[in-house]
Amino acid sequence: MGVFLINRDLEGFLDSRKIRVEVVTGTYTGYKIPATALVLNEEGEGVYIIERGKRLFKPVEIVTQNENDIIVTGLKLGDKILLNKRRSIWFD
Repeated sequence: MGVFLINRDLEGFLDSRKIRVEVVTGTYTGYKIPATALVLNEEGEGVYIIERGKRLFKPVEIVTQNENDIIVTGLKLGDKILLNKRRSIWFD
């Protein structure tokens, strides 16, 4: 079974008997964070979280990534990730 989402008008799509499609398969487990939240320092790759009012570095492992987002392991529910000085993400 397959589901196809078309988010733009494909002129002549319904009149075509053949159409080229690309099927991407794969599943990943982890937390999706913005690529800009990832920090590389002397401790390795990780993110900064807020815990008990303090900024702490938390190492993460990259599972997969694209130009905008990264799926990582090493976080837990309740971690509040710093994106920049004014924004954060809370996993709950």
